[in-house]
This record gives sequence, C-alpha cells and structure tokens, in this order.
Amino acid sequence: MDFETEIHPNSKEPAIKSPALSPLLPSSLKIDFTTANGFHRGPVSRRGGYAIAAWSIVAASIDALIIFSLCCFIFASGVFALGVKLHVVVHELAPVIAEALSFFVLLVSAFYLIFLRSFLSFTLGEWACGLRLGSPKQRLMSSYTLKVTARTLLIYATGVVVLPALSLLTGFDLPGRLLKFPLISLK
Repeated sequence: MDFETEIHPNSKEPAIKSPALSPLLPSSLKIDFTTANGFHRGPVSRRGGYAIAAWSIVAASIDALIIFSLCCFIFASGVFALGVKLHVVVHELAPVIAEALSFFVLLVSAFYLIFLRSFLSFTLGEWACGLRLGSPKQRLMSSYTLKVTARTLLIYATGVVVLPALSLLTGFDLPGRLLKFPLISLK
C-alpha cells in the first residue's frame, strides 16, 4: 500500500494521503492526515515572568476548588453508599478521619493533576487561565506523562506551597526550570 505526500495549503508540514480504502469506495475518497499541530507562534510574545506566575496561582486556586468539590462529592457518595450516619462519622471518628481525609485529598489532587495534564495537557484551572504544561513538541513526546508526574511529585515533595510561592517571588517558573518542562501561556 503506497501513500502520497503533499504539502497542506495551510501548513509547511506535509500531509499524508492514503490510497483508496477499498475497491467499493470511489477512488476520489482519500483521507487527509495533516501533521501540523496548529501552534505556530510558540511562547514568544506570550505572558511571561511575574504574569505567568500570578496566573498559575489563579489556576491553582480554581483547581483547588474543583479538587475540594470532587473530594466532597466522593465523601458524600461513600457515606450514602455505606448508609453511615454523618454525625457518627464526624463526632466519633474525627481523629482518624482527619488523617484519612488529608491523605485522600492529596491522592485525589494528584490523580486530578496527572490525569488531566497527561490527556489534555492542562487542568481546568490552567484551561481557564490560558496556560499549558510543556511546549507543543514536548506534549507529543512519549515521556510527557512521566514529566507531568515528576513535576507534580516535585511540587508535592516541597510542600505544595513552597515552589509556587518562590516562582511568584522570583518571576519565573521554578519547577519548569528545574525539570526543563515549562508552563506556557497561550495569551
């Protein structure tokens, strides 16, 4: 099966066209696989420095609200599914529940951050603020999920607040510089 290659009119990248899929289909039916990713200008002339650090704090605040609502929903679903009285959970199991809930919140937030960033390249907060994790070239690499996981674990290992606060004070993305995996602004 031979494939033709031609330059797509809106891109400098070659478009790969497949031959007719079967003898039953018309010969004029060809599938156009355009390899351009639609991200032409890159991070040049985008927000940077203190602006991107401030917007990442706003995005993290939005994500924190979403994570809190997810945790409340999962907790309420568990209480409802198990048929436990809520006052029993709150009053009698408070010391045990506090530790379990803090671990649960960390687990849900890590899953939320890694899952959304791996498949969409942004969280909902980053999407709302026009931020993306990694350059377009990095997003297409097979090691993208490992880099997302490493960045998330680095931020968690430093206490969740330390690296974002230092990034805001210094004016550049510290986790991005440490891992060579920057947070990029689309605006």
